[in-house]
Amino acid sequence: MPTVQLSKKALFSIIGKKVSDGVLKEKISMLGTDLQSVEGDIITVEVFPNRPDLLTEEGFGIALGAFLGVRPGLQTYRVVRSRKVLRVVKPLKAWPFAVAAVVKGIRFTDERLRSIIQSQEKLCTTLLRGRKKGGIGIYPLEKISFPVTFTSRPLEDIVFRPLDVQRPMNGKEILSRHPTGRKYGFILEGEERFPVFVDAEGVVMSMPPIINSEDVGRVSAKTRDVFVEVTGTSLHVLEQALNIMCVSLAEMGGDVHSVTLQYPSRSFCSPDFSPRSIPFRLGNAQKLLGVAFSAKEAKEALGKMGLALRGGRVYYPAWRADILHERDVIDELAIGFGYDRFEEVIPRVATIGEESRRERLRSVVRSVLVGLGLVEVKNFNLSSAQTQLVKPGVSLKLVTLRNALNKEFDVLRAWLLPSLLETLGRNLHHEFPQNLFEVGEVFRRANAGRGTGASVVEGERLGGVFCSEKATYTDARQAVDALARGLGLSFTYAPEKHAACIDGRAAKVACRGRRVGVVGEVRPEVLVAFGLLNPVSWFELDVEVLAQLVGLE
Repeated sequence: MPTVQLSKKALFSIIGKKVSDGVLKEKISMLGTDLQSVEGDIITVEVFPNRPDLLTEEGFGIALGAFLGVRPGLQTYRVVRSRKVLRVVKPLKAWPFAVAAVVKGIRFTDERLRSIIQSQEKLCTTLLRGRKKGGIGIYPLEKISFPVTFTSRPLEDIVFRPLDVQRPMNGKEILSRHPTGRKYGFILEGEERFPVFVDAEGVVMSMPPIINSEDVGRVSAKTRDVFVEVTGTSLHVLEQALNIMCVSLAEMGGDVHSVTLQYPSRSFCSPDFSPRSIPFRLGNAQKLLGVAFSAKEAKEALGKMGLALRGGRVYYPAWRADILHERDVIDELAIGFGYDRFEEVIPRVATIGEESRRERLRSVVRSVLVGLGLVEVKNFNLSSAQTQLVKPGVSLKLVTLRNALNKEFDVLRAWLLPSLLETLGRNLHHEFPQNLFEVGEVFRRANAGRGTGASVVEGERLGGVFCSEKATYTDARQAVDALARGLGLSFTYAPEKHAACIDGRAAKVACRGRRVGVVGEVRPEVLVAFGLLNPVSWFELDVEVLAQLVGLE
């Protein structure tokens, strides 16, 4: 979880009241964050990922002020309409969205610059997933000419002087030579074009999500007005990040002004600070928490969390990213009421915990295979069509991801063999034999529909590979026989063709008339595609069928 350092002096200024270290230690912990230390003027806090609004000094101050009862209830901020325009023209398909705002009248100090830099970095690390979902840029407004255009260009055509560099560089040079370019260039690796901000004078402002221009993208203590932009893959997430940043700047005394976003298909303004709302039934909270809250008590408790209860709805700020369901509101109600006030009651129902039936099966499987000398691995459920289909030479219907960030992880895997072969390929520097197994999830489309609209069925498979100079079909067959004995089953084998296996060296595994899986020896062409030199034999069984056969489901 991310750790932030807060200035006690700045925090008291935001709250509007000084409190003792003892009160700080008690209340910060009860707010739902993990207090690390209070040393001098510095408060170190660990923030849970569901509360990115607490990653900024100002956001934390707003929340703590409400919790202390100094600034209770729903906080509101005014957005002044402006004529500033951001045009989105031919954006990169993998990085299509941009939102922006203008904030005027800020008096930056070294402390405030530190706070803004920390907020920007922490939001990029958490909410924006290490910049893989988005990036944030802040610019001195006086150096920019409107309208600003967010577009994409070939890397060779993006030329500007990046931060901390004395000469202009093109996009390729930035990605290969600049420290920030080398660090984050992987995010859009393989793209021929890159996102870019250009102002009305044709000046390149930045190359998101990599770096700003030294000439127009460096904020200093002399800066009074700023242009803030957030770009990335999810419009909803970008709006949340922009709202959090703008509220921080507003708490510094800035006036937030809107920017009109002109997309090819529509136009709208950002930021939007209008409160969001969610249906709420007090009876559900009473039942779940076991406390007979009155409407007044619920309103006061929610007010301490910066929320407002009006009629049958709870209103929450636009910068809160964690309110998704009524249960989230009930959690806020419990925190605001105080977990220390809940009466301890011994449950009237006594139950005995036990290992799940499916886990018993897994335990037997692991015991047998480890006893045979196999090593268990765990691979990602995400894969690529190249890995799942092209390299093994098979034809399957894959579940594709709508917002895949790169081509290496754009589908859900449909079987385990490709993942196991990739693992072998990444471990060529270790000695052989290498015998591996995995118990993992696989996914398939449940109907004939295409793309992400089709429903998805999740299954569980057991896969194993034997890789050495002398690996044969017999190795995999003997392992499957040992599994059958360990499970008290009797398997039958029938020859069958499999696209990934050598002809005549593959068999269907069955039990009591039901197909359990397949065992075989992998084709040399497939091994070459995965960079393997030694023979590989393989088995893959359906765990759900095994569970039914042994009576554990």
